[in-house]
Amino acid sequence: MKRNTYRTLFTLAVLILPVLSCNDMGNPPESINDPVERWQSYNFHDYSIAQQRHCFCPGTSGWVLITVRHDAIVAISDLATGSPLPQELWAPYRSVEDLFLLVTELESFDQATRRVEYDPKFGLPTKVGVEYDPPLLDAGYSYETYLIQTSAP
Repeated sequence: MKRNTYRTLFTLAVLILPVLSCNDMGNPPESINDPVERWQSYNFHDYSIAQQRHCFCPGTSGWVLITVRHDAIVAISDLATGSPLPQELWAPYRSVEDLFLLVTELESFDQATRRVEYDPKFGLPTKVGVEYDPPLLDAGYSYETYLIQTSAP
């Protein structure tokens, strides 16, 4: 009788553990269709991204290197020179999580053309842009972002 009980418990464990597992039953993250869920499945909280903001606005117009630690931007530097940007110039730049929030905000813009492209492996938004209809002089903007480095969770 004891032997059957252990066998039953073992069988239940084998059947239930994959369902409770957090790795989506072994499916690779690339198979997740939703970009936000794909990014989150990697569990990156510390990473570096290269980003360029395109707009007719003051501030840096070239590529910057953004360092994120514990989901917060901790450093931004000019990618070409390595010079750190003063914190007062950080406001327009976005972490990956902030880019996802921006994409959600853009969905509510009725009179705008939105463009969003995602990294096929990691799911992060690589291109996010908006142009207003009718076109307003100097009103559109876009971000181009690429993952440079991650720290293992």
